[in-house]
Amino acid sequence: MQLHELTEASIRQFAGDTIFKRGFDYYKSGMVSELQYDANTSSIEAEVAGSYD
Repeated sequence: MQLHELTEASIRQFAGDTIFKRGFDYYKSGMVSELQYDANTSSIEAEVAGSYD
């Protein structure tokens, strides 16, 4: 899949509703930064602020 083919529906299908909602909430809250796309590996990376116990 290419980046331009990535849609909300395809992400939701891949991640599932619970994980999609959590990630979208992080995004809406401004907790996602440093978003990068690597065309060679078709991968997306980002930094997400938060806490981990």
